[in-house]
Amino acid sequence: MKKTFAIALLLGSIALFSPAANAQTDWTPIKVEEGQFFRYGNNTWNDGKLTCIVPAEQADKGSAGGSLPIDLTPYRGKWVELSIRAKAEEVAKPKLPYMGIKFMLKYQGADQKWYYPERNNLSGSFDQELSFTHKVAADAGKGSVNVMLAKAPGKITYDLSTLKIRVVPAPETKKAAPKPVFAEIVADPISEWSQIKPAEKLVGLSGGATLKDGLLTCVVPADKADTGFAEGSFPIDLTPYRNCEIAISIRARAEDVAKPKLHYMGIKFMLKYQGADKKWYYPECNHLSGSFDKELVIRHVVAGDAGAAAIIMTLSQASGKIIYDLSTLKIRIVSRKKNPDLICRYSDAVRNRPVHRGVMSPCIGADREENFAELKKWNANLMRFQINIGGPAEKDPALYNKYLRRYIDEITPRVLDLGQKYGVKIIIDLHMVPGGGQMRGGETIFDSEESVAEFCRIWEEIATKFKDHPALYGYDLFNEPSQTKPAKFDYWEVQRLAAEKIRKIDPETPIYIQSNMLASPYTFDTLSPIDLNNIIYEVHCYDPFHYTHSPYTKEDRLAGKPRPVYPDDYWNADSIKAHLGKVIAFAHHHKAKIYVGEFSARAGAPGAAQYLKDSIAAFEEQGWDWTYHAFREGNIWSVEHDGPSDDELVPTPDTDRKQVLLEAFRKN
Repeated sequence: MKKTFAIALLLGSIALFSPAANAQTDWTPIKVEEGQFFRYGNNTWNDGKLTCIVPAEQADKGSAGGSLPIDLTPYRGKWVELSIRAKAEEVAKPKLPYMGIKFMLKYQGADQKWYYPERNNLSGSFDQELSFTHKVAADAGKGSVNVMLAKAPGKITYDLSTLKIRVVPAPETKKAAPKPVFAEIVADPISEWSQIKPAEKLVGLSGGATLKDGLLTCVVPADKADTGFAEGSFPIDLTPYRNCEIAISIRARAEDVAKPKLHYMGIKFMLKYQGADKKWYYPECNHLSGSFDKELVIRHVVAGDAGAAAIIMTLSQASGKIIYDLSTLKIRIVSRKKNPDLICRYSDAVRNRPVHRGVMSPCIGADREENFAELKKWNANLMRFQINIGGPAEKDPALYNKYLRRYIDEITPRVLDLGQKYGVKIIIDLHMVPGGGQMRGGETIFDSEESVAEFCRIWEEIATKFKDHPALYGYDLFNEPSQTKPAKFDYWEVQRLAAEKIRKIDPETPIYIQSNMLASPYTFDTLSPIDLNNIIYEVHCYDPFHYTHSPYTKEDRLAGKPRPVYPDDYWNADSIKAHLGKVIAFAHHHKAKIYVGEFSARAGAPGAAQYLKDSIAAFEEQGWDWTYHAFREGNIWSVEHDGPSDDELVPTPDTDRKQVLLEAFRKN
């Protein structure tokens, strides 16, 4: 406050310096008289030189300097350069970047805006000219030239006889970067694919790569197998594909390509780009060797901030030859993510639910009271109840409806009542949808308007009949959808249509939506959130699949066939969590609740108890509800059976896998 007041008095009581140009140069000296110069702090004046000192003990608060009033009116709207000679001696680097040595112009415009152009960020010892340039505001008037040393120990001497100013040309405007050139993308009017047409001059070649007549040939000789590479690449614009799942395809012919020592080398067909957050993406088709002639495909969900990218075709650190046919390059949108920035909405009752832990019901006998009595002993408090109408009924509407009637009229009411009696909440799971929900050949619900209409009608009936039951925990709409190609209705749209029907009847009870490819954790980056209240997103976890789903018979055991084990060189608690990364990212981005509807390990599989323990730990860390697959459904999943192979399982009341579940259920 004192310093500001002193400067104000100085400006009001003395004549401002008005520069007079030197006829011999373009510089105008700024004449400084000691009486005109306002000084403060620990400084000395000697023959036009101002020495500023900050002792070491005052490093955090000491300052010294001075200022000279100047009239900036002649320079309004012009670029100027100010300069002064200074000699520094062991000036320490300040803790604050805007402190230390400062040579500064300070003034205020008519709009009360302050300007502080300066030369700073200096330390150490030197003897040099300090200067800076600045465009003076069009309404500038009174100002001051300031020199100082602030909050940095050391010594600096400013030679005020060298202080000068000049008008300079405006800095050259940087030339705009040339507009990037990308490969042309041409839509095919017949198919959903678009052709990618890189001009030959766009394709960069390196190593042992050649390009002729649209064929990119990559060769690595046998004697360079460990270090050789051949590569072609070209730029592509991903802007039109933001937040879309895309497929990029090319035909390639390989000849005797050896398997590389490093698994991430060898044949690589790759897309490479960087997001605005500087994160790199490298989706690719690799792990290929030998001889073949086939289509290579990259599938990837493009980041919402993607722009320029490169398509790369290479053979690296593996001997052999591969020919990429650039005339077959094509791209298509598999699905477009909707509501990419939606924040999920939950009522207080749903948001504040404690974690529930339980089991999937058996396919047959879900309404047996002894099952609920046993679950009560286990302290399980959640059941995913399967309305499981499989086999030929899936494709036969009359047969499907016959079984459905029994489920809705008899079994479901009894399951809900038993759940209420034994303290087990019930998620109603339409385990098999009309028309079939997995593309495995033939028509499915994705192709049939009638099946979609029936699917929605079923859920309207279930919601109408059971919405007020106290044991009801949620509606699980569509078990393990698997849509592998474009269709009349996609897996998400089918679920959204049913969810909207339910919400008109029941605005509160949570609705469970599953991701594509069997509720896979790997498709959560393509999953779109639904813009309705109390939507929970469901994942099924069976990785490593070769461990959880590989059959192992008595014959295998007697033949000495090795059985997959857990943990192994790759799979452990950390990798289980890592493979849930897309689910976790989805939950964080959309503030979404997640439910693990299924996870399991085969009875008798080496390490199965540890696998279940590590899986549950990953779910618990995220605060997700979960249900084990399954309670008394089949021996291979039963925690009440054990044995050395699938066909030697016998009832075993107390298995280590069961103990893992019981330990977890104690938290309920």
